[in-house]
Amino acid sequence: MILSSVVLEQVRNEATAAGQTLSEQEIAANFSADRQDTRWVLRVRNSDPQTAQKFVQIWSQDAIAALSDLRKNAVTSVVVQSSLNSLVNCLQDKVVADASSALCPEKDLTEIKKEIDAIANAPKLQEVWNSLALSHTSFELSGEASVPTSPVLYGRNISVLAGALIGLLLGVGLVNSALFNKKTG
Repeated sequence: MILSSVVLEQVRNEATAAGQTLSEQEIAANFSADRQDTRWVLRVRNSDPQTAQKFVQIWSQDAIAALSDLRKNAVTSVVVQSSLNSLVNCLQDKVVADASSALCPEKDLTEIKKEIDAIANAPKLQEVWNSLALSHTSFELSGEASVPTSPVLYGRNISVLAGALIGLLLGVGLVNSALFNKKTG
């Protein structure tokens, strides 16, 4: 949900409203969400640290809002499913048992069936059921975006590895050339 197109489009719209231009390509290249255990760390690359901080704040607020909406849908889904189950049980009681001994309110079979069909075929309900079951999940914004105090160096591990390999190759080359000069000289 954090990296969904709906959330990122909302970030783009809010950035545009705040006077910052942000394209889909820039979002794809410069926005990343990394999972660390049970936390998500949102990162934005930008030449201006203040702008990067602003984008991360917008993104985190929009992601929390989207997750909250998804959770509300999941809770609604649980409630609607429970209601639907009780209507189905009521219908079963009416059919199997004597109408006078049924535990449901006094309704006839067609009325119960209409209620079940209305709940099961509601357009909004289809959207709710398509959401994740997040009724027992919690989430919160654990920290505000901060401006880095020093330059952020991405790909430092690759640079160190490349330097080590170049050094190794130069060392092997120098040793081989020294041995070659010793044999010929």
